Parts: sequence; structure tokens; C-alpha cells
Amino acid sequence: MMRSLYSAVAGLKTHQTKMDVIGNNIANVNTVAFKSSSVTFSTIMYQTLSSASGANASTGTGGINAKQIGLGVSMASTAASITKAGAAETTGNAFDLKITDNSSSSFFVVYNGSENVFTKAGSFYVDGTGNLCMTSTGYTVMGWQVDAEGNIRKDTVSALKIMSAENQTSSPETTTKAMCTGVIDNNSATMSSDSGYSMNLTVYDRLGYPYTARFAIKAEDVQNGDYTVNLTDILDTEGNSILNTEVALSDLFGSGGADVQGSGIDITDNYNFNTGKSKSNIQDAINAVAGEKAEQAALPGRLYTYYLDAADVNEQLDLTGSGALPAGYRIKFDSQYNNVDQAIKALTDGTSGYNTFYIIKGNDSVCAKGTYSDTNGWEIEEGSVSGGTFAADANQTDKFSITKTVTVKDFLALGQKVTATDGTSTYTGYCFTGNALTKLRDELGLEADAEGFDNDDNEYYYFPDFPATGTLSLTSNENIVIKSKSSFLASGSTSTETADLTGADYADADGIPSYTYGIEKIIGDYSYAQIDGKSLADETEADPLFTEDLPRDAVIKYSMFNSSWRIETPRADGYAVKFDTTTGVLSYVGNAGNKTASLDLSGLTAAGYDAFDNIEIDFSNLLNYNNNGSSTASLSGGDEDGDGKGKKLGTLTGLSVDTSGKIYGSYDNGNTVLLGQIAVAQFANAAGLEATGDNCYKTTLNSGDFDGIGVEISADGSSISTGELEMSNVDLASEFTSMITTQRGFQANSRVITTSDSMLEELISLKR
Repeated sequence: MMRSLYSAVAGLKTHQTKMDVIGNNIANVNTVAFKSSSVTFSTIMYQTLSSASGANASTGTGGINAKQIGLGVSMASTAASITKAGAAETTGNAFDLKITDNSSSSFFVVYNGSENVFTKAGSFYVDGTGNLCMTSTGYTVMGWQVDAEGNIRKDTVSALKIMSAENQTSSPETTTKAMCTGVIDNNSATMSSDSGYSMNLTVYDRLGYPYTARFAIKAEDVQNGDYTVNLTDILDTEGNSILNTEVALSDLFGSGGADVQGSGIDITDNYNFNTGKSKSNIQDAINAVAGEKAEQAALPGRLYTYYLDAADVNEQLDLTGSGALPAGYRIKFDSQYNNVDQAIKALTDGTSGYNTFYIIKGNDSVCAKGTYSDTNGWEIEEGSVSGGTFAADANQTDKFSITKTVTVKDFLALGQKVTATDGTSTYTGYCFTGNALTKLRDELGLEADAEGFDNDDNEYYYFPDFPATGTLSLTSNENIVIKSKSSFLASGSTSTETADLTGADYADADGIPSYTYGIEKIIGDYSYAQIDGKSLADETEADPLFTEDLPRDAVIKYSMFNSSWRIETPRADGYAVKFDTTTGVLSYVGNAGNKTASLDLSGLTAAGYDAFDNIEIDFSNLLNYNNNGSSTASLSGGDEDGDGKGKKLGTLTGLSVDTSGKIYGSYDNGNTVLLGQIAVAQFANAAGLEATGDNCYKTTLNSGDFDGIGVEISADGSSISTGELEMSNVDLASEFTSMITTQRGFQANSRVITTSDSMLEELISLKR
């Protein structure tokens, strides 16, 4: 009887324990990564009343089973379902991490201040010292660090300090590669302009400082697909040129050789005069340098060079089509004089034998010669210079025509329109001074000592509508009167000089005087002398003209007629760009078969900038198509994969974790840098881990040891998800079912006790 009481008590105790486990499971139904437990029972022992006996063959009796009575129940074990994953809860927090196991059960390794413990609860944050820690306990997350080469070093795990001082910035990178892409359209207005089609490339030095390299593409012979690309300047962030007289653009981009082409890109706007300086000082410097050359020369002549640009010649002479000088061509002549009037005189009268000019293209490559004689004027021969001697081309096609018929009407544009009166009527006329008047006088056939022309300080007037009345004697239907200002306005004055405008030498179909002139007539108007940047710097060293030093091979061009000036890139920098005229695809840059060009920034060392690397520019994707008059060519840093672009010093802007547990830092310079990797622990018997509270476990003799290094989560196909947490794996339906069965077991055991008690009472009552 007493046995049933003790068995029932044992049953009550074990079912109460099971209820404790169920209660704990339900209590942690919303605990991050909680693993539910279950209880198993086992019998305590059995009391054997009689042992089993075997069969007796001699007597023919069978065997008898043992007679045993159980003495109750005990809790055999509690088992946590560690390998069963809970559902995923999306949080959006980058450092909420969930382990998705494949074949093994993995755990985050965290350090509690004395030892490494393990958890599935991946709710982490970055603390004030930059360490990755558990949100709930502050335990530091352990993992592998990055070596000097930026690779993960898989050794003993250590705290992941992902926001250390050295991680706050990302090292800058120098630019080493670039690409030129887009379309070049022949019809683009900028393509044939003096400045060309501009492109900018941002380049970084090794310290992360950005600079702007300016390039220009110019059309040379569009019918043959010929263009040039040139470097025009390199600017700092303030827009100031970093070039000086020690650096030549040709040293940086196109440093000589067969692949070099002329550029002549206008870079005037890049430079400003110093206070108190003006364009007149350019003329002084040019004359000073020319004078020095003249003094040092052993032989007369060929001491100074004058030029006329094709655009100026074509505009002045209305040359078009095959008769025009192609873009990029120039007229060049040499003289021992640094005064343009003397130079022209020497050119046209054969002084010292220099009555010759050359038409050149590119890098002073002669393509024609012009020779002057009083008999034939200017005669143009196509050809080339070899060994210092010009050889005419036997197959020349008379490509160049440098003459033009000009009328008096053309000269009216040189005067200022005015009105005047003789006291009775008002007349419209033109006021002339200086060279413009001289030209007009010559073409009207007036003598040099005609009234008023003997005083160069006078202003002169031409009135086509002056009336043919009074004492005026006119010999043409054109009423032309040349008078000094003082004599014209004098009361009652009728003194005039008239011109015979009917002569065959002057009259055209309209009766307006005309004449034909050659290249010497525009030399005075459009020719320029030039001085290179190095010579200018030497000449004006004590009192510089410009706020910035010019590159030593940049050219200052100064018009000898109207005192205008401009600064151009040298004629010997850059590369030829050739397109296939049937497909529009790039044929080569520089030399046949080559589609890249080098920007050799090592040359900037002479300017005090030695932190650059050379840049290889890929032009292979540049095309030559009709794009409705719009060119879209542009330069960008890096190759097709973005490598070699160059970057500034980066500031940390964000952190992220990939599926393998690698932690990356994102920086505002576009860099993504590996900062460390979360290591995980795997055990032979994960269920053998001992729970220590705070969602953590530690190893036991039955779980297997942690080697201190850990494994990569992806080693067995497992992964880490970001922005998610693992929820509790408690199944409430199962727990409530277990609760019911546990309650029934507890009630039944309590009934055993009450029934046994009643039976004992009956037994005691027998004595009464």
C-alpha cells in the first residue's frame, strides 16, 4: 500500500517539473533566438517479488516471468531543441543578424569579460569605443581582423573593433586610367572653332587632391576622318593653372615623335594680367626678344617669324571650298625685322632675298610656297621642304588661291559713319584715320600730297553724296570728296580733290573702283608675332606680365595691326585621332593600331607636383557619327570596370555585413573597404551546450570544444542575413497540448494518493 503512495508522489514531482519546463517555454515565446526544451520521464526502479524461472524439460513445465512492482517515475532528461531554427523577424537594422544553418548548427562567438560564450541572438550594435557588441548584454562580438593587404587573417578570434580611428577614413587613390567615349560630330560648331571641342577629366594625385585636366578635340580634315586631341591645361580646385615655365604641355601629352600633331588651342582665358600690366607690354616683350635675336645673329634674315592663321586669311579674302586654307594651316614668313611694316616691305620687294612665305600645317610641316615678283605678284607652289630646300610637287592641283578683288565699298567698313553740313544741306559720309585712310586714298588714286593728306594727325572724310554743284568738278557718277576736317567745315570753302574713277584699272561693272591684291595686303592686318612662355618669363622675370607662369612651350600671339593677343597651346603636343570614314569607328590615336594615349604626369614634378601617376586614356569607344550637330564626347576616370579612377580621401558613411559575415565600410569617395569578418562556432553536439542565461551557451564535456578560431559561416553553405533576427522556436500548439497531458498526469497521480489514503483508512478501521 505504501508503494503506491510513494509512486504517486514521484509522479507529482516529475509532472510538476515538466510543467516548469512548459512554463519556461511559453514565457520565452518572444525571446530572440530562444530554444524550447522538452522533458522525458523514466521509471525509478522495480521491486522484484519473484524472479523469473526457465522451462523444465524433465518435468515438462514452462518458465515463469518475474513478478515486479514499479516504485514510481523520475525525470530522465531535459533536451533543448537547439538545432531547430526559429522564424525570421525583419527589423531593417543592419546589425540585426540571423544565422541560416545548412547542415551544422552555428553560433556567434561573444566575449563576456572572462570567457567566450555562444549565442544565436544576433541583435548587435556598435558601442562608444567602436566595438560590435550584443545589444542586450554588451558582450563583444568576436571575429577575424584584416591584415595590411586588406585580407582576412583567420587566426584566434578577437573583438571586432569596426569603427576604430583608422577605419574612419579610406586612403585616397591616384588616377591611373581613363576613358574617352561618346560621339564626335563633324557638324558640331565647336569642332572647327579655334578652341576646339572641350573635355574635362578629373584626376587625383596620391594624396587625394583633385585636379582638372582640360583637353580639346579639333577637326583637321573631316573628309578623311582626321582630328587631333590636345591637353590645354591642368587646373587646381581654385581654377588656377598648376603649369609653369618649367613644364611643357608636349611633355605631358604627346611628347614629340611621329604621332604628335599641332594644336593651337586658345587658352587666353586661363591667364590674367598682373596689376598695371596690359597687352601693350606683350609687344614690348616681343620686340625685346626679337632685338636680342637680331643682336646675337651672325647672319641677317630669318631671325623673326610672322604668322597668319588660316581662319583669318579665309575670312579676309572670302576664300571658300578648295581655294581656302584648311583648318589648322598657317602662313609663315621670316624677316630680319621686328617691325611689321619693314617686314612686309622686305617680303614684297625682295630685300635680303626674303620675298617668300610658306603655307604650313601641323608641326611646321611645309605644304606650299608663295613667291612674290613685281611681274606676276604672288605665285603659289605646292610641295615640301627636305634638307632645307623646297621642292615643288609635280602633281600639284592649284589648291591654294590667295587673291581677292576689293572695291571702295569694302573700305567703307573701315570708317566711322558720320554726318556733316555745308551750311545748306546735311550729308552722310565716313570718317577715316591712320592706315585705313591711306588705303582709301591709294585706291582712289589720290596723290600723297593731296589736300589734307600731308598731315597725318588730321581726320579725313569721304562723302559719296556730296552734291555735284557749284565749283565742284566731278568726273564720275560717284560723288567722292576727300577733305580735311578743318577745310571741309570752313565757311564757304569749296576746295576739293577729286579722283578719276573711270579708268580701266579701277572700274568694275558697277563703276566702283576695284583692285586685286595678294597676301601682302593682309599681312599688316592679320599677321602676328609670337613668343613662347619660357622666353616671356625670362624677359619679364623681374616684372612678370601674368599672374600665372605660362607653360614654357605655350605661345603668345600678338597681332601687329590691332594689338589683340591670345595664348595658345604649343604646336607640338597632342595626338592625331583617325576615324574610319565608312564606319565612324576609331582607327587609331597617335600611330596606326594604337587606341590609347598616355597622359604623362611625371612631367609635373618640374612644377612641384610629384604625387601623380601616369594615366592611360582609352579612346577605343570614341565614335565619329552624324548626331544632329551635337558632339557628346567626354572623358571619365577609370576603365570599363571602374579600376584606376582615382579617389579622394574617404570619410566613413556606413557599415554593412554580407552573407559570409564580412563587415564592409562605405566611404564618401566611393570606396568599400573590408573591416573584418564575424566568425562562428560549430559543435559536434550542439545540444550538449549548457545554457548560461542571456541567450548564451557555454561548452560542456558533451558538446565538444571551441578551438578559439572558429569557422566561416559559408563553409558548409550556411549564411548570415542582415536586417533580420531569429525568433523563438517555441511551438505554442505543442506546448498547450503538453500542458494538457501534464495536467492530466498530475491529477491522476493525486488521485492515486487519495485512493491509497482511503484504503489505509479502511485497513485501520478493521482493528476497530
